[in-house]
Amino acid sequence: MNSSLPPWKILVVDDADDVLLVTRLSLKGFQFEGRGLELLEASSATEAQEILSTQEDVAVAILDVVMETEHAGLDLVRWIRQERQNSLIRLLVRTGEAGLYPAASVIAEYQINDYWEKGELTAGRLQTALTTSLRSYEAMLSMHRRTHQLRYWADRFPDLLGLRDWNSLVHLVLLRLRELFPETELSAFLCRNDGHRWPLLAGMGRYPASGAPDVLRFLDEAKASILLDAWNRKTLAESPLAQALYFEVSSGNGHLFFLELPAQWQDYERNVTRLVLQNFRAALENRALINDLERHQNEQAAQLLLQESVTHDLHHRFQASLQVVLSFIEIESREHTGLSGRSPLMGAQRRLNVLAVLHCLLHNQNRLSGLNLQMLLQTIVEPERQEYWGVPVEVSMDQAVSLALAVVEMIDLVQSPRYRFEGTGLVQVVLADQPRRLSVGRKGATLAIPEPVPIEWQLLSTLGSQLGGSVSVDNGFLRLRF
Repeated sequence: MNSSLPPWKILVVDDADDVLLVTRLSLKGFQFEGRGLELLEASSATEAQEILSTQEDVAVAILDVVMETEHAGLDLVRWIRQERQNSLIRLLVRTGEAGLYPAASVIAEYQINDYWEKGELTAGRLQTALTTSLRSYEAMLSMHRRTHQLRYWADRFPDLLGLRDWNSLVHLVLLRLRELFPETELSAFLCRNDGHRWPLLAGMGRYPASGAPDVLRFLDEAKASILLDAWNRKTLAESPLAQALYFEVSSGNGHLFFLELPAQWQDYERNVTRLVLQNFRAALENRALINDLERHQNEQAAQLLLQESVTHDLHHRFQASLQVVLSFIEIESREHTGLSGRSPLMGAQRRLNVLAVLHCLLHNQNRLSGLNLQMLLQTIVEPERQEYWGVPVEVSMDQAVSLALAVVEMIDLVQSPRYRFEGTGLVQVVLADQPRRLSVGRKGATLAIPEPVPIEWQLLSTLGSQLGGSVSVDNGFLRLRF
């Protein structure tokens, strides 16, 4: 008898003292797999419920049917299976009233594992039935533990994905292996190859925790061949003796995780550790992808910062240079035509001013996908000479420059004495949507384009074509559809 293992707990439920006594005598000295029995007795279903509520590891219950009621035992079966949700315990039902409860109907209706009449249950048959039930309980318990182990691992696997360095990941895997197999002393290690030796980086069980210069001196030839096979093929290698996983960290250096397999392990345990190692490799790959993504994001952030700095510098250089050019144009314009004159130099000055405004708008806004044309027009229009009416219209960046220049040309054409025959008042700039249309005119004015067509009108028509639209004169207004 193995004294290190606890006895099997058997619950006997019967309201007849002589039946309880006979059961004790029949099972005296009984052992299964080196473990004896601990008999728990109850004289009613109510007492049995109290025992089962406090004793979680009862392996088998031998139940009478007729006790405090004619079907108390069967009610107890329902309570165990349905209310307690206990599917592990093996239930053996015996009755002295077989006529009231035929075996076929009871077995079909209730979740029991065996059913006898009391008169046919000899000591030998009771021991045989108990042996079969304990073997079934042990198998069910093993399956339950395995399911719990896998669920436990699955619940904790995301912890691996959250680690930021692979060394901590290795130690967490070792911890998880201890948790999965608490009754087994596992031996494992992490190593690398420096070209001549295999330095040990981390270990547990019969291997040093760290610092061994060459792990091969701890391995026999069979286990060393598993290590070399995994390293040479850069994959997972295994045998009944061990499992070895080759992996690379983000630095590109190869490492190897080696796990000894206990001799008593079956396919289930080997499959679980294989799953752990495969998940470990998946976590490493995930970590590498995250590291690459973070590095790429950092590089992008640095590039954007540099680009922003360069753009900011170019903006100020452009503004300074533009102011110098505008100043020269203004001086030249005054010398040739006076303050009120209109010369080609002044036209160039107005166009450059508009481009400067457009440049500032593009530089100051947070996005580069488009521009609010209404904002540009409100900036260009001179309140003392023009008035603006319109709605917000989003234009693409490639349209912005052409539209900015077109606005200047339209205002100049409408204000030019060469084309305005009558009418007073401010110049009106109107922006409409659906369809998109920019109109410039003067209240009560008429507008006619003479022949030959002047260069200003040709320039405006070219800008309209670049915008995919057209320019026309309509009821005294110059209209640009785009």
